[in-house]
Amino acid sequence: MFYLFLDIDGVLHPDNSPPQKTLCYAGNLAGVLRDVDPLGRIRIVISSTWRVKFSIEQLKAMLPSEISERLVGVTPDHIERPGPYVRQREIEEWLACNAPGERWMAVDDWSMIFDKACPNLFLVPGFEADDGGGLTEGVSLHLKKRLAVELNGPVSG
Repeated sequence: MFYLFLDIDGVLHPDNSPPQKTLCYAGNLAGVLRDVDPLGRIRIVISSTWRVKFSIEQLKAMLPSEISERLVGVTPDHIERPGPYVRQREIEEWLACNAPGERWMAVDDWSMIFDKACPNLFLVPGFEADDGGGLTEGVSLHLKKRLAVELNGPVSG
C-alpha cells in the first residue's frame, strides 16, 4: 500500500475561499487517483484540521467516491503539543501505529509544518499564488506525475 496524507484547506479549495468554492478541487484529486491508480493501491488519511471538526463518516460523505472509498483514517491531533514539524510528527505517529514501514506522501500547502528536508511532501501553492492556490488543474498534473513515479518507479527513456 501507499498512503496519501491529505490536507483540505488550501489543497481541495483555496484558503479562505467562499462557501460555494469549498472542495472545488476535490474532483481534480479524484481524477488524479483514477488515472494514476486504477488498482486502488493508494490509501488516504486526512491530516487536515478538518479531522477535528468532522467525523470520518462525515468526511467520506463530503468527498467524491474516488477519494472517500480510499479514506482509511485521520492523523492524531497534536494541537495540544505544538512544536516543530507538527503535521509531519502526526503523520509519522499514524504510520508507526497503523502502517509501519509503508511508503507515503503528504499533500499540503504549509511547508513550515514539515521538516525542510522531508522528501515525502508534495507542496501545493498556497494563497499567495496568482490563482489563489490549491490543487488546480496544473498542480494536479504535477501531482499525477509524482504519484506515478512513487507507485511505479522512474520512467525510463
